[in-house]
Amino acid sequence: MPKSIRYSLTNWAVGALLVLNVCITIWHATNSFRRVRSAKKIEYTYSGNSIPLLHPVQSKLPPVAMTLQESTHYAWTDPSNATRDEYNSLFQYPALSFLGPNYRMTITSWYHNFHCIAQIRTALFNHNDEVANPHHFAHCLQYLRQFLLCGSSEMLEEGDFMEKDFSADRVGSDLICQDWEYAFDALAAEEAKFREWYANGQVDV
Repeated sequence: MPKSIRYSLTNWAVGALLVLNVCITIWHATNSFRRVRSAKKIEYTYSGNSIPLLHPVQSKLPPVAMTLQESTHYAWTDPSNATRDEYNSLFQYPALSFLGPNYRMTITSWYHNFHCIAQIRTALFNHNDEVANPHHFAHCLQYLRQFLLCGSSEMLEEGDFMEKDFSADRVGSDLICQDWEYAFDALAAEEAKFREWYANGQVDV
């Protein structure tokens, strides 16, 4: 086969592949856009199973930085009242969400995380605690494991954490997080509206 014909066929094949790739890219982009538009059109009744997977505030949370660091707070085996109060403070974060015209109540997953951290500490410190029993302890370990897996954080940490002396290396890497204070304020505002609604006797019976 003459070289000129061979080159023409090669160029044609490359061109065809480029066109095909462009078409596939446009097709995927169009489908993704349609899925996003369809998701935005979903209307929830906030009754039964008709609730969103994510809280509406999720899309509004600005990014913030947090530096990982060791702390003398939240000790696992310290029986002092100060440490007990620190773990009890985890339960002061907004736990519930109230959405929809009838203020459908749901529990936030991060509160579930805080709850499990406190229960694991209680179980390790007091083996006879009636609430932090072996079943509850096992549930919390499984919940945290699955939740962390679901998050699949891609944040990069420097060095080998197994080789660090945490008594000397007190500060770790920086993480990019979602603004938890913004989320707390949004949930607190929801609860305030719910309490006002409830106080006015607007509960459907």
